[in-house]
Amino acid sequence: MNTEYDLAILGGGINGVAIARDAAQRGLKTILFESRDFGSGASSKSSKLAHGGLRYLAHLSFGLVKESLRERARLKSNAPHLVKPLPFLYPVYSGDRYPHWMVKMGLSLYDWLSPKEEPTHLNLTPSHLTALLPHLTPKGLKGGCLYYDALMQDNRLVIENMLSAQQEGAIAHNYTEVTNIVKTAYGFQLTSHLGPIHARCLVNATGAWSKLTRSLLNLPEAIDVYPTKGVHLVLPQIHPSHALALTAPQDGRLFFLVPWMGYSLLGTTDTPFQGDPTQVTVEPADQQYLLSALRHYFPALKDDRIIASFAGLRPLISASASSPSSISREHRLHLSEGILTILGGKYTTYRQIAEEAVDEILRFLGKEALHCRTGAAPIYGAKDNFWESMSMKDLESIAVKHRLTFDQLKRLSNQYGSATDQILDRIRQDPSSNRQICPHHPHLVAELSYAIDVEKARCPEDWFQRRTSIAYSKCGGQSCLENVSKYFSK
Repeated sequence: MNTEYDLAILGGGINGVAIARDAAQRGLKTILFESRDFGSGASSKSSKLAHGGLRYLAHLSFGLVKESLRERARLKSNAPHLVKPLPFLYPVYSGDRYPHWMVKMGLSLYDWLSPKEEPTHLNLTPSHLTALLPHLTPKGLKGGCLYYDALMQDNRLVIENMLSAQQEGAIAHNYTEVTNIVKTAYGFQLTSHLGPIHARCLVNATGAWSKLTRSLLNLPEAIDVYPTKGVHLVLPQIHPSHALALTAPQDGRLFFLVPWMGYSLLGTTDTPFQGDPTQVTVEPADQQYLLSALRHYFPALKDDRIIASFAGLRPLISASASSPSSISREHRLHLSEGILTILGGKYTTYRQIAEEAVDEILRFLGKEALHCRTGAAPIYGAKDNFWESMSMKDLESIAVKHRLTFDQLKRLSNQYGSATDQILDRIRQDPSSNRQICPHHPHLVAELSYAIDVEKARCPEDWFQRRTSIAYSKCGGQSCLENVSKYFSK
């Protein structure tokens, strides 16, 4: 194993793997260490939305919104199998924090800040909204709007950025904890169970763990991190085709109801968090806040059972704002003594954050600032992805050849893009691997072996939470846990 690198990255969330991808693409010898699994922190526990951040317009964060909208368009172009357009309905009621005229003006500004090829919003009357949402309470309804953002597979974006980084020559290790860092004449010596390696520059991309990482490794203090907790609930499906942007009656915050995996995803909260980031949990007060806000708009809702829930921590920068929701989501890079710390930012802007981080690293290393190519470069599963343009007849023919249904093949292409070929290769080599692991879920044995062999899944939790989202389904993976566990014990 090579022991000398230009760059060592701590943290395998979306920022860490994206920096590894960009750095390797620009010729830096790069290694990444993640103490748990890739994306096991907040990067797999987001609202599943690639969005501009409509609510940030109220905080006059026009630059952040414009940047986010530009990056949303890039995500749809560079990862079309993982990021897809999603229509939103935004009903407005009398007494809402933002009146109807202000929402319409805000969405007009949202349109103006978006790339020109993006669809623009439509204004809706109360009758339009109640026709689309029959169970929505009509009391006090003033009208609303239809606008577009995008739905993303956040866990898959982490994995495919990691695979892209590896394709460019980076080394990425999960379940590898760095136990010691020593400053040397070369730069840094990092020690893990793999042995010592040397790096000229170090990136701390551990997010909500950033302060803990620095103190454990006796690294100099940087910008303070202010984690806030975001909770999401998975409910029986309420509306299958549109997401909803709603204003919480308790505090006027915007929250979302998103169609996801045949369910509805309700979120998010935004509360301060102090303590061990590994112990973040969904508490009864979090559930009550979200369900009360939802019932305000759907008082006749008969089924609001919580099927699953999850919580993640946002690594925000400052606690000086009046409330967690008003803290800026802009990112900040802090470079000191060869250590670059990344804090803040939105999931949607991860590629831009990585570009700026690598620019800083190149300047520090005294290397030529080679042009970043990730803005136009397809992600791992979008490279040479002919599945996007195949006719239904061709897809049906391929499905029959592998003893799959058309829907099974379509689902594979939506999850893996061009890497679907690798799944089909496994089925060709072992025809029995085309069977479903569990009758309750569509995933195939070939996908599980691919996750273990290629995507570095090391335990059932990796499969259930971060290679798929089975953990958040009705059975939570319990119906196939024993079967899946056998593959990890081989």
